[in-house]
Amino acid sequence: MGNSDLLTTEYMRDKEHSADLLNYMLYSGNQIIKPDDLQELNPNIVYDCISYNNSDTIYNRIKDVMMKCTIMHDRTANYIIFSIENQTDINLTMPIRNMFSDSLQYMNQLEEFKKIHKGKHDLKKNEFVSGISENDKFLPVITVTVYWGADKWTAPKRLYEMLATSDKNVLKYVNNYDINLIEPASIDDFSKFSTELGAVFDFINKSTDKKLLMSIVKQSSDRFSDMSIKSVRLINQITGTKISLTKNQTPEGGIDVCEALQEIIEDEKKVIREKYAKEISERDNALAEKDNTIAEKDNALAERDNTIAEKDNTIAEKDAEIAMLKKKLEALGA
Repeated sequence: MGNSDLLTTEYMRDKEHSADLLNYMLYSGNQIIKPDDLQELNPNIVYDCISYNNSDTIYNRIKDVMMKCTIMHDRTANYIIFSIENQTDINLTMPIRNMFSDSLQYMNQLEEFKKIHKGKHDLKKNEFVSGISENDKFLPVITVTVYWGADKWTAPKRLYEMLATSDKNVLKYVNNYDINLIEPASIDDFSKFSTELGAVFDFINKSTDKKLLMSIVKQSSDRFSDMSIKSVRLINQITGTKISLTKNQTPEGGIDVCEALQEIIEDEKKVIREKYAKEISERDNALAEKDNTIAEKDNALAERDNTIAEKDNTIAEKDAEIAMLKKKLEALGA
């Protein structure tokens, strides 16, 4: 398991974060489910069945997080089994993966009912075939896929998208299986989260646009001015941001992400300025060398012109001497 998987699993095992996620999904952020309403379960789902040839077949799926949740309505307790599948990368098989693990959960509940009635011998004649009573009710199983990427989930979200047919006459007899997907890119209102989970999702959502990210962080300083180290570590891992876990600490022991981001941006600007200054200096030096080369060539040309001029003068002097000698010779001949 990579660092991202470990950090996301640890983060969502926190009952406050899990309760926050459930309240966002089921009740639009209303605080119906409390952290104390969650009981962590073993995420290793094992279903051991005996086939017709008396050979054991063991099916196994490991969830990232699995909890039993108690939901109170009018003094009546309702129970669900809640699982989380963290995805830092897009997985093309999620509808089938989740359908399989949810089925194992229901099969395990079925086996528990059968064991109870086998011990009690209390089934009616019409219940023997099923092995359960008509009064037995199963706990709802909800699996949530949390995609931690900043982009949109592009893999299938339901079973129909994975099937090799689009024939409606066929599909109406095939049970579709939708995944319950939570992705930062599709969340419109992060204020519906009551814990830092909302701020983490918001940061991931804006992480590809630093200008927008800085603006959101400043506008929501109440959520980002004192973030837990656990949240900042997760943000760094998921988005590649390099917020220091030792600087910009608050008196409460958290991290002021607003100040940290401002420092990161200023450092990046400084690096860019130094890079440009170096490039400009190198360009100026190159131009200066070019100018020196041109000047040297101009001097060489000037020296050549002077040499030619001197030669021309010498030739002119010789021509004058020759002309004078000719005149003298002509005078003597006369």
